[in-house]
Formats: sequence, C-alpha cells, structure tokens
Amino acid sequence: MDKIHAFESFLAAVRTGSLSGAARLRNLSQPAVSQQIAALEAQFDTRLLKRSRNGVHVTPAGALMVRHAQAILDEHARLIGALETLSGRVAGHLSVTASPGLSQHVLGDAIVDLARKYPEVEVTLRADVRILNLVEEGIDIALRSGTIGRGSGVARRIATMSMLLVATPTYLDAAGRPKAPDDLMTLDYIQFKTHDGQMATPLRRGDVNIQAPIKTGFTAQHPDLIIKALNGNLGFAKMPEFLVADDLRRGRLEVVLPMWELPGTELFVVFADRERRAPRFTAFLTLLLDQLEQTPGIDVPASTRQLRG
Repeated sequence: MDKIHAFESFLAAVRTGSLSGAARLRNLSQPAVSQQIAALEAQFDTRLLKRSRNGVHVTPAGALMVRHAQAILDEHARLIGALETLSGRVAGHLSVTASPGLSQHVLGDAIVDLARKYPEVEVTLRADVRILNLVEEGIDIALRSGTIGRGSGVARRIATMSMLLVATPTYLDAAGRPKAPDDLMTLDYIQFKTHDGQMATPLRRGDVNIQAPIKTGFTAQHPDLIIKALNGNLGFAKMPEFLVADDLRRGRLEVVLPMWELPGTELFVVFADRERRAPRFTAFLTLLLDQLEQTPGIDVPASTRQLRG
C-alpha cells in the first residue's frame, strides 16, 4: 500500500466530510479513495472514519491519525522540495487558486508560459470567488486581492491594482454624469456580492479623502455578471482597471468622476510554507510577476521584484 497516497485520501475525506468530496479533491474515483482508506484502517487495525448518510466523521483514532498523517505529508513534501532544490529540476504539481478575473486575465497567461518553459510542471488552476483554505482544499498557492483570508500559509504583498468607477456612456447620457461625489446618489451602484451592505465608497483628490455615499441598485455574485449589468446599462460599478481597460479604450465604458481617485487594492500571494524553496514555486512566481508587470493598472513595486528566481 502506498501510505502517502492513502494519507492524502484520508485527510481529503476528513476535510471535505465525504468520500465523494475526497474523490473530487484528489481527482480519483470514489471506490479508489474508499479502498485506500480501508487499506489504511486494515494496516493499523483500527477504524479511522465513521461512515453515515451524512458523510464521514473521524473516530478518536482518526483524530490522532489526522495530526500524524499531516506531519508525515509535510515532512515528505519538504524532502521532495529539498531534493528538487538540490537537483535544480523544475517539476512536480502546483495547485493554484484565484478569483475568476485574476485567473482569466493574469494567472492563465502565467500558467501557459510555465507549461511552455517547464513541461514537467503540472498545474491545477481553481478559479473561485470564495477565499479557499489552502490546507483544507489542498492548494499550494493563492493569488488574493484585498485580503489574505484565514488559515495557514505565508503571505506576501506583491502588487497593487488600480480601481475605477465605470459606466457605459449610454447609461450616463440617460442618468446624468456626476460632477461631485455626492452626485453618485443619483446613480445606481452595481455591487459585488462580497461587499454586502456597502453604503459609501472612498475617494481622494490630492490631499482630500472622503467617503462618497452610494445607492445600490443591483448585486452580482460574479465579476462577469457585473460586466453584463454594466453593458445592460443598469448602473455604475467599481472595477479593477485591468478588467475594463479594453472597454475604456474602445469607448464602451467611461470613467465616472475622473477627477477623483479610488484607493488601490493590494494583491497578495499566499502559499504553503513547504513550497517556498521548490524550484517550481520560484519559476511560477517569476512568471507571475512578469505577467503582472505587463497588465494595465497593476503596479509591481521594486521591493517585490527581488522575489524572482
């Protein structure tokens, strides 16, 4: 029995609460995951999981196994990383997550470049609006905006995204173009789901910083829905510049209150500590920073560039 794979399947079942969830996480069939866990239980002659219609739960022995299995996997990962570093070989698997917008416009190109340059690296990209827990979801690297989220992992601020208030010319022709921050209340604000209850938006001009009142008219749960709402002339929205740069250039959108600025949103890379010395991580981070520097509206400070390999 391959104990490493069995430990991975066992921990995946504990994290997801089901064998089917573990199978999806491990990209295996459910019978294969079940067999691995059954073999592990047979090896140690003890029941590790209680199975029911509501999923699986750890037994006292299972809870003990969780701690030791995770320690063994962490040590195994450190060993693999040390051997890879010693050899200088760029290979192995990377599980990466980011928001759909960042995945499509930044990470996708970086991953394509990684695959071309280092064909022995296998990357799994999970585009999700949720902030996923690295340990529970088996993720190596996350690119996050605004917040690093909770859970274990090492976080590094790597860039700042420029944010803009935008709307279609058609909507502004009908609703009127605001001349001052208070005029935003005459427009409908298209709100992203994670910003529930937002009543104002920060603005600055020179040394003046204010909270401009806004009136929500539509709430979307996905960046693509915000774009559709904008194009449907439902209101104005706060968007990263890189997502709307092409529409602004083509005149399909325009900046609302162009004399005022929005604070930038910080970008963080969060990664499992075991990955930091792996050549595949250094190679990926280098290509990611290259892509960020080429993306309109994203500023990579000089202090970040030293992270390159």
